[in-house]
Amino acid sequence: YTTLFRSPALIIWAWHLAKIGKRVLVFDLDLESPGASSTLLPNEVLPDFGIVDWFVEDTVGQSEMVEKEIRAKSPLASTLPGEIVVVPAFGSKTGDYMPKLARCYNPEASSSEGWGLRLERLVARIEEIEDPDIVILDSRAGIHDIAAAAVTRMDAQTFLFAVESRQTWQAYAFLFKSWKDHPQVRSLRERLQIVASMVPETGREEYFKRFRDRSWDLFRDHLYDEEAPGA
Repeated sequence: YTTLFRSPALIIWAWHLAKIGKRVLVFDLDLESPGASSTLLPNEVLPDFGIVDWFVEDTVGQSEMVEKEIRAKSPLASTLPGEIVVVPAFGSKTGDYMPKLARCYNPEASSSEGWGLRLERLVARIEEIEDPDIVILDSRAGIHDIAAAAVTRMDAQTFLFAVESRQTWQAYAFLFKSWKDHPQVRSLRERLQIVASMVPETGREEYFKRFRDRSWDLFRDHLYDEEAPGA
């Protein structure tokens, strides 16, 4: 059961799941701004390597050299019945992060599989080793290859965080329009949920009403099938 989340909510949810005895596996896939890595894994418990190292090694066919050294247990769950295992974006021996990040996205350095298949393979491999109860993927916000792969290829239960603003709904409209032509659009849209974030302290009832209306418009106008009146 794989879920896409945003960093602060992800951390709180992972802690809650560990509190009720679950074994949680977290991938910090927000590679340009890896907040979950630094929050869940202090420097003293970072593994030697991270996701960017795996992708770099995978381009030359030797990802197995680092796969045992790209995960660590978070001390956040050290007193809880369950545990949180984190695959961070970087490790203590990653070195110069930016060149490795660029190589992750460089199509000329990528294998013939493409980004999405490689990401699937990474997640599946670590899942096989760790045998978690739940996997959480913290994705890059916005229209991005990482989010696209996690949502459309990996059967992830997807939580789309939004604020009630014109810019937010316009950006999601672009995304939903592209998904409308996806071959598995019917199953894809069943896994999407809109989550209200940064909700104001005052005027909440009216805010939520506008938010629900805009969410409904988003699905109706850009992702649902058209049906005859009365159908």
